[in-house]
Amino acid sequence: MGSREERNRKQGKKRVIRVSEEHEDRTGEGAKAGKEKKEIEFTEDMDRDAGIPSLSLSDLSLKNAAMVLTRSRYAQLLLFLTLSGALLRFYNLGYNSLWLDEAVTHDFAIRPFLETWGMVAGGEVNPPLFYWIERLMLSFGDNEFILRFAPAICGIVTIPLFYLLGKELVDRNVGIIAAAFLAFSPFHLFYSQEARAYSMMLLFFSLALLFFIRGTKDWKTKDWGLFGLFGAIAFWVHFYVLVPLGVLFLFGIMFPVIERPFSLERMKKIFLSLGVFILASLPLLTIIYPLFAARSAAPPTWGYQGISLLYETLLQMSGYNPLLMACFLVLFFAGVSILFLHRPRYALLLVGLLFLPFAASLPLSHIMPMMPRYLIYLLPAFFLGISLSVRLLNQRARMSHILICSIALIFLVNLPILSMDYTSPQKDDWRGFAGILGESTQAGDVVVVVPEYIRFPLDYYYDNATDGTIEYGATRAKELQEIETMHQTQNLFYVVTGDIIAANPELDALEWLEKNARQMAMHGRINFLVSGR
Repeated sequence: MGSREERNRKQGKKRVIRVSEEHEDRTGEGAKAGKEKKEIEFTEDMDRDAGIPSLSLSDLSLKNAAMVLTRSRYAQLLLFLTLSGALLRFYNLGYNSLWLDEAVTHDFAIRPFLETWGMVAGGEVNPPLFYWIERLMLSFGDNEFILRFAPAICGIVTIPLFYLLGKELVDRNVGIIAAAFLAFSPFHLFYSQEARAYSMMLLFFSLALLFFIRGTKDWKTKDWGLFGLFGAIAFWVHFYVLVPLGVLFLFGIMFPVIERPFSLERMKKIFLSLGVFILASLPLLTIIYPLFAARSAAPPTWGYQGISLLYETLLQMSGYNPLLMACFLVLFFAGVSILFLHRPRYALLLVGLLFLPFAASLPLSHIMPMMPRYLIYLLPAFFLGISLSVRLLNQRARMSHILICSIALIFLVNLPILSMDYTSPQKDDWRGFAGILGESTQAGDVVVVVPEYIRFPLDYYYDNATDGTIEYGATRAKELQEIETMHQTQNLFYVVTGDIIAANPELDALEWLEKNARQMAMHGRINFLVSGR
């Protein structure tokens, strides 16, 4: 006769799992105030008859863990995706030299803890937690690999976390596809290999989102407390995560209001999580308004403004491919529409998490610099929405085939961009340029870095004391003229990047260089000039 699965295959039957959506309100005494059940059909569960043991804390053991890995196709697929993501994120981790922002990270990381906090309170636009972690990492060595190790680890850990988000939101099939999107995402890979806070911000925001979803299902006090705590940690990593956290708090307040009967106990848990967040974030909350006022005091001279920010962010999250972006948006709205039929509040949550931050960011982009990387926290909503469209395919094919084909397709469509990350420099090659500069100068020569803050990446690789040169930084024509007047008898070399347009929007420095210097070489996007006198 064969197994039940074989009989079902022969008869052409498709199995569906019926998912119960339960909402329980537990008071401090454990009384149940009410329960609402809604039976829905979603997708086939591949492990339904596998006899897999629970891996709760009470049942956790090596034997049970081994049984899960050998029997669960979801565990096997997730392990494959996590290991693949780890390989992609650790491979050639030190290949690119540090660019400007990474070199700034290094400058903050080598400072004492309290000095870093003082600089944040004094005007630095990023919170200190990531810098503090990088300072700890530098105790293992000072190189590109060490500086990027923590972001890479955060990127890897977020892959199974996306699986848990999909599983908690709908089922394990959605979770596997969401994890595959993240594992092979060029956008996420790029920032998992950069010594900046973006992958860490996404990790802690995703944890906050996970406990938010769990909290709105069972309304357990523990889940709401963890939501507030992880939200606060994400805020200590990057200030702009406050926007999606605000969206979550808004939805958290809205859910008890629109539900009938209204539950005061549920509302108290929302404010409990808010209290946890405020308490854990209090030092940052006292300085955020002055920092915002300083950041928005002048019109931005770099970044994306208006609708171009929306387009560029969606484009980068879609693998830098306009055709893929269009397909992903269609799949997102298809998936959200399916979810709306069964769980409308979670469908609205995904739409809100994707587009409300844009609604806040578009006007902000006209008063402060905005970049797609600041909105990396949109990835959970974007990938989960796309993954929900698996319901359309499960009507016509077995889920095991759908998942394997989906993973292969996601990898293939991202392969062209992924391969570029390892075959050509993705950042300014300051390591290579430092060698060129050292070979071109002699003791006593003058090196002028334009704009002056480009000294951060240059000085990580170039030591003017060892080379015997004199180094200056300059941003305006007046400063360039003063340096040339002081060193009329010495050779002057200028290191110039496109950042000068943002640092000196008046463009007087470029005009001065065009009149007083000539191009000597160009290394990628780094211009090397010599005095024309």
